[in-house]
Amino acid sequence: MYKMNKDLPYEQQVKNLLHHYDQLVEENEALKARIKEMEDERAEYGNPKELREMLKTLPAKMNYLRSIYKDRDQRLNWAKKKLVKYLRSKGEKVPTGITFTRVVNLITGEE
Repeated sequence: MYKMNKDLPYEQQVKNLLHHYDQLVEENEALKARIKEMEDERAEYGNPKELREMLKTLPAKMNYLRSIYKDRDQRLNWAKKKLVKYLRSKGEKVPTGITFTRVVNLITGEE
């Protein structure tokens, strides 16, 4: 236990202790506020363990979605080439970089 200094008055000795106590109280309040903030985030975003498990399955889902996207893109490009070829065979001038929707609109006569 901390021994009291007999050369200094009691108030002066306690003043230093109270200053450190006040600092600890402020730090404790800040930590409690941070804990509350983290609990709110956990409630909003979910349990971190569950989120980690979901992240582990994410690459497989991403690869699946990429393959679907590539397949769809290839099909659209194939159809666009066929339609552009058809339009050019009919004597239409088709600009480069035209979208699939625009090609279909040219064939159907819609604008």
